[in-house]
Amino acid sequence: MPTFEFTSPEGKTYTVEGPQGSSQAQAWDILQGQLAAPQTETPPERPPEAPMTVGGTYKAFDRGVAEAAANLVGLPRTLGEAGGQAMNWLSRQTGLPEVYDPNIPSQAPTTEQARQAIQQQYYGGAAPYEPQNTLERYAQAVGQTAPNALLPGGAITRAANVILPATAAQTTAELGGGPLAQAAAGLAGGIGAGKLGQIAEHAATMQASTMPTLAKLEEEKNAIYQVVDNAGATMPIAKADFDQFASQLKSSANAKQVRPANAAGVYEEINKLPQNGGDVADLLNLRAGLRSLGGRDGVQAQKVLPQVEAEIESYLPGTIKQLDTADANYNKLSTASMLDRVIAKQEIRAAKTGNLGDKLRDAAGKIVENENQMRFLSPEEQQMVRDLSQGTHSQKAMKWISDQMGGWITRFLGSGAVLGIAHYSGHDEALAPIVGTFLGKGVVKAAYNRSIAGQARQVQQQVIANSPYARSIGATVPPPLPSIGGAFTPGVLPATERLQEGQ
Repeated sequence: MPTFEFTSPEGKTYTVEGPQGSSQAQAWDILQGQLAAPQTETPPERPPEAPMTVGGTYKAFDRGVAEAAANLVGLPRTLGEAGGQAMNWLSRQTGLPEVYDPNIPSQAPTTEQARQAIQQQYYGGAAPYEPQNTLERYAQAVGQTAPNALLPGGAITRAANVILPATAAQTTAELGGGPLAQAAAGLAGGIGAGKLGQIAEHAATMQASTMPTLAKLEEEKNAIYQVVDNAGATMPIAKADFDQFASQLKSSANAKQVRPANAAGVYEEINKLPQNGGDVADLLNLRAGLRSLGGRDGVQAQKVLPQVEAEIESYLPGTIKQLDTADANYNKLSTASMLDRVIAKQEIRAAKTGNLGDKLRDAAGKIVENENQMRFLSPEEQQMVRDLSQGTHSQKAMKWISDQMGGWITRFLGSGAVLGIAHYSGHDEALAPIVGTFLGKGVVKAAYNRSIAGQARQVQQQVIANSPYARSIGATVPPPLPSIGGAFTPGVLPATERLQEGQ
């Protein structure tokens, strides 16, 4: 077969073998067809990976930690340059002169300078260790996120903050994702780590604390009352003894300035005692009736209650201590149930408006103004409700940012952060105002709602924890679910179900 050679204007030589009897012109056509055809290259085969060893895995992890240290040292320089670029971008948008000159050298070291210094100081200037297999590459990624262990949280959250972002970023790299995709995966992993880790710690704390539910607290309260009532019903009192006790009680009340003119409710309860004899259960009913009185009658009832309780103790020693425990459980149950209904109601009302924080603070303010609702709270619990109604300094700051300046300040902060990422990744800087707006007001408002909701749930849980039954089993108040989504799901049951059950 004839062979023809052609030289391109760039000096490149092509050799073409034509069919038998072909001319130079036909060979040229063959060459043109070959050049026009899409060129496919067989990707190089991935070399076999080295066997996995403990030593290699440690070296890879160690390299990751060194890179993390270099990144931390160079972070101020990186943030400063990113912030300067952000300020210049904003200046260009508003027609103002640029204030940041990237040509003026910074005194802070760059990440590369820090990396070289660490390599020289701790590794004698040797080249960094190159991971030899998939496990070592993941170990290096974990080392790079090791500083995340310094973030707030318990052991579970700290471990998740290190492992999940590293795993997400390295998995993206193994699948061929670029640096920006890896950063996005790491960020998503970090968000997931915080949420999952905190939820796990919340669940673990809940289990460890054995915090009783409202239903369990009611069960324990009813059990004590039932035992006392059964005992009282089996202890009869003769008519003469009843008449003598009622007469002595009225005489004692009169001597203490507790009289029908200023304590009609007290005498109404005393007159409910049976006229033809009865049992200790009737004395228990008298005690319950006197304790239920409010206002002026309630104040006067406190003067005669000790005499009634002494009479009950004379028949059934130890009963008053049992009743005090049951009453305390009842008071805490009533208050906790009231708070639970308030929280559930405000969650439903805020589902569409997103104003959960404001509604809960308003509801807390109404509780503070309600004497009947506040009287069964301990001084500590009363202060917690007042604090909830007033809000903390940080909560007020978040509300101010969201409500008053949510437009420009959050777009400014969000845009600056995204602009730095866009600048150093080589992507379009137009992403900054778009993503910055998205990250702005909504996140701040959600954080505000979350903070108030967690605080409200803490008050309710503290009330339960202060009940005698909760103290008897060593229950402690679990931390509020620390995720933004947790603000809208703070209970085991949805708000609508809790309201329907009347808890």
